[in-house]
Amino acid sequence: MKTIFKSLCGVGVFLFISACSSNTPSAVVEKALDCTLAGDYKGYVDLMQLTDDEDPQAEEKARKDLAELIEKQVAKQSDKEKLVSYEILKEELSKTGTYARVTFKEVYKSGEENETSIYLVKDKEGQWEIMFWGTDRLMDE
Repeated sequence: MKTIFKSLCGVGVFLFISACSSNTPSAVVEKALDCTLAGDYKGYVDLMQLTDDEDPQAEEKARKDLAELIEKQVAKQSDKEKLVSYEILKEELSKTGTYARVTFKEVYKSGEENETSIYLVKDKEGQWEIMFWGTDRLMDE
């Protein structure tokens, strides 16, 4: 009986971990938007593919600079323009599975809602990264 219970618990833990995997396009976008809501712009930028540069120092500088730029831009926004919540609406993969588009609804403090999409690409290690520039044409690849 104990063996069956332990086996069922092991399977349950495995399924829970699989369901909570953060390596899906939607999970990456959720994490990025959660960073935005928390004011963690470095966390947001860390989820992006910024350069193809193999130089880690150049990559880190680019990330730091972009996070600072975003923070300055957000500081200029009025309270009504601040994002207060979001809802993931749809996740789509390209034909090859290399690219993804995640569509979500943004809700601002003013009550205004906006539907937008973020494009992602799978890196060499199979992790999803937010693309700085994305286009619908990627979905045909």
